[in-house]
Amino acid sequence: SLQRLLPLGTTAAEYLPQTPMPRLGEAFVSPLTGNQTAEIRLFLGQDGQVRTFLERVGN
Repeated sequence: SLQRLLPLGTTAAEYLPQTPMPRLGEAFVSPLTGNQTAEIRLFLGQDGQVRTFLERVGN
């Protein structure tokens, strides 16, 4: 589930409420095995481009 949203910049913060992001704590992907967690960076471009980056997997 999504634990934190951190917009990078004022424009990102301004447009975040207009995106169909899941609510904090709401499951939206399959869980990892055990108690693992993943940190994923999400890039939403002005042109509609969406990119994801796996930053870290840990316990």
